[in-house]
Order: sequence, then C-alpha cells, then structure tokens
Amino acid sequence: MTESTEQGKHEAALRQMRAEMAQAGKQEVLEIFSELLDRLWERINSLIGETACVAVFRSALLEASRDHALLQDIEIASSGINLDGLNATLDALDRAAVRTGLLAFTDNVMALLIDLTGEILLGKVEPLVQQFKQKLDKS
Repeated sequence: MTESTEQGKHEAALRQMRAEMAQAGKQEVLEIFSELLDRLWERINSLIGETACVAVFRSALLEASRDHALLQDIEIASSGINLDGLNATLDALDRAAVRTGLLAFTDNVMALLIDLTGEILLGKVEPLVQQFKQKLDKS
C-alpha cells in the first residue's frame, strides 16, 4: 500500500470519527434540553396551570422560531413538549445551531415569565435553568 493511500484511509477515518462525534454532541445537547424543558414544563405547569403553561411555551417557541427555523419542528400540546420532530432532523443540523436555538427558546420562556409575573416565578425556575446551563457548558 502506498503512503498516499494510507493517508487517504486515515483522513477518511478521521472524517468519519468527527462526524460521529458531532452527531453524538448534537444528541447530547438535545437530551440535555429535553430534560430541562420537561422539568421546566412540570414546574411551570404546577405553578400557573396547564392552559397558561401551554400559552407561555407556545408563545416562547413562536418568538424563538423567528430566528431559529429548526425550532419549528417542536410541538407543544397540553401533555408537554415534543422534540421528536427536531430529533428526526438532527442529522442535517449543526450542533451550535441546535444549542443556540434551544437556548433562545428557553430564554424566551424565562423572559415571558418575567413579563407576566415580574420576578415571582423566575425565582422558582431560574435555579433549574442555571443547573442545566452548567451541564450544557460541560458537554
């Protein structure tokens, strides 16, 4: 085998490894946000009720979707947040775009809570969000 053939195989293996790592990174980001959004949903739902909770999350999603089209694959129903549509398109998405879009969505939820209740509800959910942002920074 020639040196250039060996190098070509090595480069192909590196590209494959990078692609697999990028995919794993995107999946990990999605899993972290899935857990965060589920816990936020539970906490906010218990504080303000199902109808208001759905309205907050739908409004936050609509706002964030204007700048982050990938969020349009997220569904919100009275039972919670469904990320299956986003998960199905994950292969075609950039890890940074997934992270940025989901952060924007989460930040919009927090902003709406502040708009609606001042700092009252923020104190009850912000520690949860900060915990998950730290987890995200480590991933």
